[in-house]
Amino acid sequence: MRQRPLVGLLAAGLLIATLSGGSCGKNELADVSLVEALQRDADFSTYLSAISATNLQMTFTEEGPFTIIGPTDAAFDAMDPADREAIFADEDLLRDVVLFHVALFFFDTEALGRVNEIQTAQGAELTVSTFDGVRINGVLLEETNLVVDNGVIHKIPAVLIPATVLAQLP
Repeated sequence: MRQRPLVGLLAAGLLIATLSGGSCGKNELADVSLVEALQRDADFSTYLSAISATNLQMTFTEEGPFTIIGPTDAAFDAMDPADREAIFADEDLLRDVVLFHVALFFFDTEALGRVNEIQTAQGAELTVSTFDGVRINGVLLEETNLVVDNGVIHKIPAVLIPATVLAQLP
């Protein structure tokens, strides 16, 4: 008889997780910081290198909430090699690129669907559209709503470059 309440409780928990967009895999990240989640995902090694090179790793372990629109390794690989080299050679440019992928609020896809732009930690804005998927500056997000202890991560297959950095590239 005691199994029934437990079964009901488990079913209720599953229902809540499903309605909130959670899944077993995503719930595994609920108790880790943004940096720890990025470290667990092989697609973010270059972005993590950029975070480390700019001494921002401790920032992304703080309370938040943060939204990271994280460029994948493939996104960095697709960049013009001269631009990538110039950005990684200049800590200020690299910091601007890292922070251009960060918002200081929690923007899951539901929240992104209610706005047209978001302010980045770098200071510039990113445009948001939800026609045919969630797009940031016209680029379709690959994986969304990776919810962690202090924010949310979305994967993007492009490195977004703020205008201030573009103006300084060769």
